[in-house]
Amino acid sequence: PEAREAQFQFVWAEVSYKRALLGLVLLTIFETPTWCDSALDFGNQLDERCLIEGRVIMTSGIPYLPPGWALVLEVFLMLILLRKFILEWQVQVRYFDSLVPRQEYFNKNQIRFGLAMLVLEAFDVVMFALLRPRFRLAFIARSGYLCLLPAVTTLARCVLACLWEMISVAVFLVGTVVFFAWIAVTIFKDLDHGT
Repeated sequence: PEAREAQFQFVWAEVSYKRALLGLVLLTIFETPTWCDSALDFGNQLDERCLIEGRVIMTSGIPYLPPGWALVLEVFLMLILLRKFILEWQVQVRYFDSLVPRQEYFNKNQIRFGLAMLVLEAFDVVMFALLRPRFRLAFIARSGYLCLLPAVTTLARCVLACLWEMISVAVFLVGTVVFFAWIAVTIFKDLDHGT
């Protein structure tokens, strides 16, 4: 019963996780760029925020989310992601690590990677809230979350499985090009002397 309840919690957390990922993608589109005035206000005064040479610049033509609201939303979405990673860890440790032979229901390395991306994004949020830099690292963490999706990990496994074959073909191709370049240089090296 306890394991079943944990499974139900995880399934709900997985649904929330996918919605939070979608929210982070939408946040990436709608958040105010860092090159704009990124004061942590909750209003959307575009007349003063994104001025370049006296003109209001909206790169996508879509109104930006005020930085204060964007940060609040980002922290909320990060907490949803954190809940999912913690539930995965707890289910793996409590119910599957103790089995003989040991079973892997969740990949602990992927969970660690997700937690590392959360730490990176949390650090970025704190730095942005305190210092307002013109550059953020959130895109790295958000890309990392997307790399944890099952379709992306499956694609990465397929690419890695074919990598050695592609490298061997590329080495043969480069060797052939270099060989024929050497032959051409040997044949035509005396051409400028008229012989």
